[in-house]
Amino acid sequence: MPIKSLFRSRLYNLSVCLLLFFLWCTVAGCAKAGRVQRREIPALPTETLSIWGGKAKVRLPFAVQDTKLPIVGYTAGGEPDYQVYNEVVFPTDVWIVLDDGIIRTFLARSPHGGCFILWDEEKQYFHDPCYGSRFTEDGKYIEGPAQRDLDQLPARMENGMIWITNEIVYGEPLN
Repeated sequence: MPIKSLFRSRLYNLSVCLLLFFLWCTVAGCAKAGRVQRREIPALPTETLSIWGGKAKVRLPFAVQDTKLPIVGYTAGGEPDYQVYNEVVFPTDVWIVLDDGIIRTFLARSPHGGCFILWDEEKQYFHDPCYGSRFTEDGKYIEGPAQRDLDQLPARMENGMIWITNEIVYGEPLN
């Protein structure tokens, strides 16, 4: 095996191990504490977000404590098993949307089944590729099995930077 390939594969393995260790430390530290400490961090410069067309999906280096995360799995017999866990701690993927000077930040997962939501540039909506729910650019429910709007995280702009806090603001229920 050439030295370059060997170095790349070892560097990749080291990177994966460090990432997994970081995630484990984050989750283990939060689990021991029993709750996630409130944090606010700089997420992205507003100029970068504007260059990217006003939307970006980013992974933030903090955890959120979710008391309403639905996870759909399967029983041993192959039947769908829908669970809502009352306490889940995990690193945070967020959609940041800047529109007409208004900043919105959404958890990048569906409030229905927990799948990562995607932005459809052509149709101009967020969608859940697993179950088909759709949401407007400002996080409002359009259609599908979801029972509420997208969940948000508080955000603010200061000195050209977008700051995000790790406290979930659950989407409005449909009924």
